[in-house]
Amino acid sequence: MKPEIRAFAPLAEDLPTPPPQVDWQERRQPTRFKHAGPIMAAFGWAVLPCLVDRSPALVGDYQFDETTPRKPLEWRRWIGQPSGPTLAEVETWVPRAPGANTAILLGAPSQSVFCADLDINDALRSCRVREIFAEIAGPTPFIRTRPGSPHEALLYRAHPDDLPRRTAFVLRNEDGSPSTSKIELLKDGQHVMAYGYRHEGYCPSYEWLPTLHANGHFEVTQPTTAGPGRAPLVTAEQIEAILDAIDREFGIVGHGEPSMPRLVVSNAPSGDYPIIMRSSVVLDDQGRVEDGREGFLFDLVRSIVRTRHDLATSEEGIHELESTVYGEFVRRAVTHVTTPSGKFESDDDIMKDVRDKVVRVAREVASGRIPPIQNGKAYGTRSGAVGRPDRKVVLAPRRPASAKQTEAYRSDGAFAWLGQTGSVAGVTMTKDDATLAAGRSFPSTVGETSERVGKETKTAIEQGVIDMLSWSPTDGSVPPVSCLRGLPGTGKTTSLVTALDAAKSDFGTGPLGYLMAPPAHRNIDQIAADARASGLEVRILRGRSSLCDNPIVPLLEARGISPAGACESRVRSSSGALVTVVCPRRDGCPAFDQYTGLETADLILAPHAFLTMPKIDPGLKAAVRAVVVDEAFHGVVLQSATFPVDTLARVRRAPPVSPGDQAVGRTADTLLDNRIRACRLAVSALKAGADLATVFADRKDGEALVSGAIAVSSRGDSRSARVHPYTDEAGLQSILGIDEYHGREETRFWKIVDERRRLILASRADPDFVVPSHDPRIRLAGETIHLAWRDDLNFRSVPWLLLDGSADNDINERILGCRIKTTHVSAPLRQHVALVRHTGVSQTRLRNAVTERSAGRPSDLLDELAGIVERVSQQHPGEILVVVRGVAEAAMRGMREWPSRIHWGHHNGLKGLNDYARVEAVVMIGSVFPSPDQLDSLAAALSYDDAYPELSLVGRDGRPAWTREMVTVPMRDGGDVAFEAPSTSGEWHKRMLTQTRDEDLVQCVARSRQVHRQEPVSVYVVGDYVPVGTIVDVVTTPERVLAATPKPVVETVTTERPARFKPGIRAVA
Repeated sequence: MKPEIRAFAPLAEDLPTPPPQVDWQERRQPTRFKHAGPIMAAFGWAVLPCLVDRSPALVGDYQFDETTPRKPLEWRRWIGQPSGPTLAEVETWVPRAPGANTAILLGAPSQSVFCADLDINDALRSCRVREIFAEIAGPTPFIRTRPGSPHEALLYRAHPDDLPRRTAFVLRNEDGSPSTSKIELLKDGQHVMAYGYRHEGYCPSYEWLPTLHANGHFEVTQPTTAGPGRAPLVTAEQIEAILDAIDREFGIVGHGEPSMPRLVVSNAPSGDYPIIMRSSVVLDDQGRVEDGREGFLFDLVRSIVRTRHDLATSEEGIHELESTVYGEFVRRAVTHVTTPSGKFESDDDIMKDVRDKVVRVAREVASGRIPPIQNGKAYGTRSGAVGRPDRKVVLAPRRPASAKQTEAYRSDGAFAWLGQTGSVAGVTMTKDDATLAAGRSFPSTVGETSERVGKETKTAIEQGVIDMLSWSPTDGSVPPVSCLRGLPGTGKTTSLVTALDAAKSDFGTGPLGYLMAPPAHRNIDQIAADARASGLEVRILRGRSSLCDNPIVPLLEARGISPAGACESRVRSSSGALVTVVCPRRDGCPAFDQYTGLETADLILAPHAFLTMPKIDPGLKAAVRAVVVDEAFHGVVLQSATFPVDTLARVRRAPPVSPGDQAVGRTADTLLDNRIRACRLAVSALKAGADLATVFADRKDGEALVSGAIAVSSRGDSRSARVHPYTDEAGLQSILGIDEYHGREETRFWKIVDERRRLILASRADPDFVVPSHDPRIRLAGETIHLAWRDDLNFRSVPWLLLDGSADNDINERILGCRIKTTHVSAPLRQHVALVRHTGVSQTRLRNAVTERSAGRPSDLLDELAGIVERVSQQHPGEILVVVRGVAEAAMRGMREWPSRIHWGHHNGLKGLNDYARVEAVVMIGSVFPSPDQLDSLAAALSYDDAYPELSLVGRDGRPAWTREMVTVPMRDGGDVAFEAPSTSGEWHKRMLTQTRDEDLVQCVARSRQVHRQEPVSVYVVGDYVPVGTIVDVVTTPERVLAATPKPVVETVTTERPARFKPGIRAVA
């Protein structure tokens, strides 16, 4: 039987000259360049053909004709370059030097890989040194050895400047004398043998050792199965700590002498920014840098940006890096004093230098030319800490060159307690205009507006219900789709229930069969209560895990395994036939009983997830005659996933052979071989930036290759495929032992490739058939493959009614694939808005602040935000809703003994809730801001079937092409404020960016029911963005809010509301 590891053998047809048949040994651990070279090049290694004496091979030794020159490979031209020889170059060397050894050119061409060459003659010492590397720098999956020899080579990654100048370290004997064992750090400009032989003639070849993986199994990771990105990234501090540990245990000749730079570690609360001090640096008596500050600042910038590399790709993140560098520098260096050079005397001077260096280093890190630091927390024993007391620094954001501000103005009305308000950094203000101010005010009483909005909403919904009832599938027309673009919190759901009740009475059509899909289960109970009170027959559908009688189902869902097989599956009997097995608890199971009798329901309630649920129950599909969707639903349609590129080199299990495969003569080995070949082609095409689908469409065996890849990835390592109705907890543990290793993601990858391949073939048969210019659904960024797609919608054969208060209508039309009849209902929002401009409340900043606090360290950011909430609560004696990012909600709740009138919620968690209609103030901290990769996935899922799909925001170099645009916000007094915000040039990117930010902010404030309340709600937006069209009363800063003195004035106000709202009396400020 053929071993599974044969997957790493090359394909003869893909090489310029077909090599001889490769034996089993070559498939397990290749020894020759013709087998290893092309595969390694496809994974991103800089590979060279070398002789056993480590000299470059004569690539003319195996010439095609007499004119081919006989000369060594000129490999030095790749030293220091961002990439090594291309796959095409490597493949041209294969027929000329097929039997050569395969070497890795270290350093920048191989993504900054270096080699710890352990030439240690004692096996116990060699093993212990490897353990020290693993304990401090993390275990590397790349360990090369030779059978019978204790010598080993470990591959890691590091920035060239992080490696010490001294690279050879001789170990001592037990008596202290120098031994013949040494450790050598091979780096940029050197190479290490990956495959081949150490000596001429017979001798064991180099091999790669198996390592323990996260799945609990030992597996071989080698350069023919994974790229350089799998090597752990280490820092100068970790290397020094490793050498210190080896010196303490065995002794290193000359270690501790002044041959290495001094290490100084920051004693900042974060403790994550150590740097190697240059020899030219001079410290004062407090340990601050007094001389050599320019070089120290550059080293500090590089350390911080590489450590917090996730911030280097956005403008907001760069501002945050600037603030961090500024704070660290003024704490660790002598600043704000007069010096002969005139440097670093003022904030402006320091900020200018900081900005310049941060932008330059961030650009290098984002492009991959400088590798990031993943774990820099291991420091050497000689590392000392220097510093001075912390100093709080707030770095002002960049100010537009044309920014001109008005004189200071006073905050009137609801925000009079904020007192005199001056200019705000980064914000341009225009003077007030009385004419514009009149148009931006709202009526003194709510009665007339509330009555009009209620009437228009009721009329629009009634018309939508009539349109749905009037349509018949026998008409031959397309089912209509209507949309009410009303304001959130204006009673659309109540109006719908009333309209359905009236329709049932007027039309007398029997059960209505309307499916209503609110965002989540928590929105359903109130709708059901209102509908039942109106006399409608209501049924509620819930998820399988909450109802199923089989105890294994919730355990499966909790671990991300589909429970469908636990209810019914097809298994192979002892005779080899496929038989259907049904769960013995199926009869009477609530999870299935909920679908019986749906044909008698007027209103079926189910969350958004049912709109795209695969394999929808036939009883539900037959019972639904119309669909009503409440709020935006693109989140269940637009999907994305990521997986590492080395997934395509993973050996998978042989899949069960389906009847369809058997019918065309495919066996398990055939499917495995087809996937191997398909993966090799895919990796090569991805690295070269080629169109994957075209590669397979151009091949006669393209369909067989892709079909084999889909079969193996979907069935070979699938956990879900091994679930059956008699699976118990012991069986579950066995299933969990299977490492799917992104099997579902790989399956989706191949299905996307196959879909486009079929389109390309169809276009070749029909010239009028248009194929999109490229496929943005598959994108390679570094060592990660990004996927995007649209899930298919259920119930598209019946009419739809959308109740969207905040969704983009163009996005809905693209998802539904049709024009939407839209009715708009608008009204002035009874709210006063204060923009508390804060540029440091991003998800990353909040997460870091929570981490600091959980570690017992103070967090200035959380203290500042809690202080703002406290000030607002002192001004407003009524109920207050505080909305913050979910990562910080629990931490802020626990910072004070908050009064019960303060309610807490998180972004994306309040849509459709009716619990906060009586709040007096809303404090919104931060906003939802998608990452560049998320935006690319959303835009790709929307535009992939256009003739010219939208280009990615993130380039192949990993850098996002953000643009900056001025956002103009109208002020209540008739003036305007404008400030810069990140944006993008793509239409769908821009729509999804606005949709994501605006929808959440609008929905959060809408919980206060700003249209139907008499007393306006006070909204405090703590951040740097407000939804488009929002009228702002005042723009201020956190410092001014904290310094203001609350002046609550309690008065009794009788609220004026329409008859359907309960009147109330409450205390307001």
